[in-house]
Amino acid sequence: MIENIPIYQSVRVAPSLPLRVSRLPGPAEEVVAKIENPSGQAWTGTVHALFLGYKGGAFAASAKVDVSLRANDSSVVVRIPLRTDARRGESWTKVTGIALTWPNGAVIQVPIPVTLSVTLDPAALEILPDGDSKAVAVPAASTEPPAEGAVAENFPTVRLRYAFDAARKFYRVINPTWPPPGEKNVIQNPKTLGLWIYGDGRGCVPRIRFTDSTEQVFQSSGPKIDWKGWRQVFFPMQSTEEKPLECWGGDDDGKIHYPIEFDSIFLLDNVSREKMEGEIFISAPTLIY
Repeated sequence: MIENIPIYQSVRVAPSLPLRVSRLPGPAEEVVAKIENPSGQAWTGTVHALFLGYKGGAFAASAKVDVSLRANDSSVVVRIPLRTDARRGESWTKVTGIALTWPNGAVIQVPIPVTLSVTLDPAALEILPDGDSKAVAVPAASTEPPAEGAVAENFPTVRLRYAFDAARKFYRVINPTWPPPGEKNVIQNPKTLGLWIYGDGRGCVPRIRFTDSTEQVFQSSGPKIDWKGWRQVFFPMQSTEEKPLECWGGDDDGKIHYPIEFDSIFLLDNVSREKMEGEIFISAPTLIY
């Protein structure tokens, strides 16, 4: 006699609608996420923020927020208010992922890095000329956004108008009020710095500089600003064998000795060595861990 033997099979549910999720600058009490919809299909569902618990489990850091993408909508920006829980302390706001839930119950968890917004105070910024000859006019800085508007609400935009002679010249932007005195360790060990740059297409190179505890200076560079409009640029803040950061001074060993602090939150380099003028805008520097 042949008995009926149950057969079990695991099936992985994969929604056919591809969505991309990225985190935008936002205040500490919420996560601002951009959901991109490459296919242009309509989608309705919910999203909520997650954080990774001490045992590796993902816990809800927010309530669910309803989201609707109409047909041909390319993207939508969602603001997800974070919950607070005194039992978990600051880790409750260390968001590590976004969960998207389909109407049929299918869930996709998208990991996102922990971030820390850098306070950019335009009124306190110092702009220092440097290079072959420092006797050049300091460019004008203002909080006026470009015609297309600011990159994010509640984040100041800094306009930098520059004028380079035909020589090796650059401008260093110093942000002296962040971090506040006595809070130098707040930076810790980020992997990258994300900075929104509104380019003018002139080809200058953006850089950042930071120093370690031995006063060793590290310089990280982004791509030539050959685009026009807003673009988020990422600057590595950790050296690797494949891509070591340029460094000098201090121990001069190429190793980052923490804690670190910024020497220049932004540096604009005229790599062409040609005379040129233009203006760019920067906004929302964000440390990414």
